[in-house]
Amino acid sequence: WESRPDEGHFLAYADALWELGDQYKDLGELAAARRLWEKEFLPLAAQGEEQGLAPAPRYRATGCGKLGEVCRELGELPEARRLLKESWTRRRALAEAANTHRARREQAEAGLRLGDLCCDEGREDDAGLWFGQAIALARALAKETGTVRDRAVLALACERLGGLYASGRGMPDPRPLLEEALDLRRALAEETGTPADRDSLAAALYKLGTLPGGDPDALCQAHALWARLAEECPAVPRYAKNRDIARSLAAKQSCAP
Repeated sequence: WESRPDEGHFLAYADALWELGDQYKDLGELAAARRLWEKEFLPLAAQGEEQGLAPAPRYRATGCGKLGEVCRELGELPEARRLLKESWTRRRALAEAANTHRARREQAEAGLRLGDLCCDEGREDDAGLWFGQAIALARALAKETGTVRDRAVLALACERLGGLYASGRGMPDPRPLLEEALDLRRALAEETGTPADRDSLAAALYKLGTLPGGDPDALCQAHALWARLAEECPAVPRYAKNRDIARSLAAKQSCAP
C-alpha cells in the first residue's frame, strides 16, 4: 500500500485488516482487535480520505464503529459512545450524499449499535430514540428493496425496541413490535431455511412466549425449532441449551412439548 497508494491497494489492505480485526474480536482477543482498529485501520482510512479515494469515507465510518464495539466489550463506555456516535454521523453523511441502499442500511445498523450502548448505560429513553430511528430507516428500506438483508435489519430493530419496552415499567406495549418481528423472521426462515434464520425465528417466538401472560404455544414452537437445530447442528451447543430452557418454561405454562 505505501509503495503504491492507489484505490486497489487501499481496498486490498483495508479488507485484509478488516477481516483480521473481526477474527481477533471473534476469538475474544479484544486488546489485539483494539490495537488493529485504532493503530492500523483508522489511520489507513484517514490517509485514504486525504488522498481522495472514493471508498475511504465508508471504511473510516466502519473503523469507528468496529473500534467502538470493541471498546464497549472492554467496558470503555465513554470512548465507545464517542466512536459509535462518530460512526453514525459519518454513516448519515454518506447516506445523505449517496442515498444508496447500502449507505442507508449501514446508517440504520449504526443506530442500533448506539441504542445497544445506551441500554448498557441505563439510558432507556435515549436507547428508544436510537432504536426508533433505526426502525424508520429500516422499514422504508425494506419496503423499497424487499431483500433478505433489509428485512432482517428491520426485524432486529423491532426486536430491540420491543425488548426495551418489555424490560421496563411504564413502557409502551411491546407486542406489536415483537409480532412484527416474528412475522418477518417467519417469512425469512421459510424463504432461506438457514440455521441462522431458523434460530432467529425461534428467538422471536421465545420473546413473545416469555412476555407477561405470554403465549405457551410460542414457547412450544421455539422449543421444537431449537430441538431440530440441536439435532442438525450438534457442534453449536447454544441450540441445545436454548431447547432445554424453552422446554422448561413451556412445561411450567402447561404446554410441555
